[in-house]
Amino acid sequence: MLKGYQRVTNQIVSMVNQNRGLGTRTRNALAPRKVRQDYLKQSGLAAVAGLTAGNLAEASIRLQGGRLLINTKDSWLADLSDDDLCITTINNTEETLHSAPPPRHVRWHQQLYARQSCQAVVLLQPSAALAFAASEKELDVSRLKDAVHVVGAVPILDPEQVEEHASHSTSMLIRGYGVLAVGSSLPGVIARVETFNRWCEAMLLVS
Repeated sequence: MLKGYQRVTNQIVSMVNQNRGLGTRTRNALAPRKVRQDYLKQSGLAAVAGLTAGNLAEASIRLQGGRLLINTKDSWLADLSDDDLCITTINNTEETLHSAPPPRHVRWHQQLYARQSCQAVVLLQPSAALAFAASEKELDVSRLKDAVHVVGAVPILDPEQVEEHASHSTSMLIRGYGVLAVGSSLPGVIARVETFNRWCEAMLLVS
């Protein structure tokens, strides 16, 4: 009886290991190791720049085949590992390659990828930008004159307005949530959010 129990246990362990190996192979095929390493390094730049609110920040990149790579829910961009990454499709969050769920606002990422040719999307929480959104003031170009050439137009929206702006806005300031922005690369879009945050900070300091 003991031998039978051990045999069944070994079979279960073998099945688990096989499934785990299949998951790893699938992940490597969809998001090669170099792609994941670059993502881990680049997404951490947002935390280094002070643009995140702990584990609320979200960063994603477009993959081939209508998929995206994104950090899992409640993970921390400052200290991500492979275990904190999941792959999902642009059109369906149910098709997710990870046991942990994607972040809270993955749908915003999907809407932007579906409507624009962007390669990266972030949702960050820069403090000056959040404070500026709450102030109900208008953006003043004179406070940081070159910023508008880098950042462009930034509508201040409520969450339910994101979808209607998803096809044409490259940066959105969402009241109570942060800055949702797209770009051709993670470093580029993070730098743009940092520029926008400094712009907001300059306006708050002189108000």
